[in-house]
Amino acid sequence: MRWGTRLRFVTPLACVAGCLFAPSPAHATSFVVKCASTHVASDDPIVFPGQAGASHRHEFYGARGVTAASTAAQLHRSPSSCRLRADTASYWAPTLEVDGRLVRGSLAAYYTRGAKPRAAALPAGLKLVAGDMRAAAPQSMRVTDWQCVGGRARTLAGAPVQNPHLRTVPTTCRADQRLGAWVRFPDCWNGRDLDTADHRSHLAYASPKGACPASHPVAVMQLQLLITWPVRPRGASRITLAGGRLGATGMHADFWNTWQQPTLRQLRWNCIEVAANCGELSSGSTRYSMPWPAPEFGAPGVVGAGSGAMSPSMPMSAGCDCCAPGSASPVAFSRRTSSTCVA
Repeated sequence: MRWGTRLRFVTPLACVAGCLFAPSPAHATSFVVKCASTHVASDDPIVFPGQAGASHRHEFYGARGVTAASTAAQLHRSPSSCRLRADTASYWAPTLEVDGRLVRGSLAAYYTRGAKPRAAALPAGLKLVAGDMRAAAPQSMRVTDWQCVGGRARTLAGAPVQNPHLRTVPTTCRADQRLGAWVRFPDCWNGRDLDTADHRSHLAYASPKGACPASHPVAVMQLQLLITWPVRPRGASRITLAGGRLGATGMHADFWNTWQQPTLRQLRWNCIEVAANCGELSSGSTRYSMPWPAPEFGAPGVVGAGSGAMSPSMPMSAGCDCCAPGSASPVAFSRRTSSTCVA
């Protein structure tokens, strides 16, 4: 079977859009998609489905036209604000205000394996919230932090200076930088639920060494969101979220996986399983083509098994970059490059 999508590799992940730096786990095997803001609304189709105006204020990215009443089928068919048009997922986070003034942002979605030996594609239809809106103190940096993003500063060797991640909003960003906030989603799935009552407990975070807990045995790719705003707060600045209803410590984000799932699964294979750092992706004229040699195996009882779930018992393909999932033997490929397998 041959299946391809038209993708363009813009630049290595180490320096995208003015050098947006991801935490170190996002460097090794990953890809990133950048998305513009679509709109601002007091809606939340995960927490308050069908209840227009019931939420605090959010800024939305990705799928266009998202409302409290949106369905997965509608989002899957929607146009996208992402540079890779196949990313029709929906991402949203509380709006940011500086001294009461709304500042619109932009988003970069990093998909990475992290420290795990393998990672399945996020299952189609997954709904998830990361971060604590009620946090009165800075949250764990495993979940969210702040950063001055970009800039032209270089080391003596000519490499871009990597700006530190901070638990609180930085007030010393340079004139050529933007304010950024990271939100990292958990990456171990229970293999069963696409959502739960708290929108959190169906996933858990892997350990620093990449181990998933027994309660959540299915390792999936980690989504790390970097939201940036064209603003540089100072010490006297008043930073609020969600139209002033939350302090900066309440940073969080929501994700609804309504990707064009065949593309997400292809990217998992090309950029994460084969261990190629694909960098920033966008729709374009370059053909990035490979067959999908076999469906991923779903955990027992999974809703929509085969749409991205990988069994924790699925064997590794040691020393075989172009192996079908679950096999130690390579698929019959006529050509192998550093970042893709082509039949």
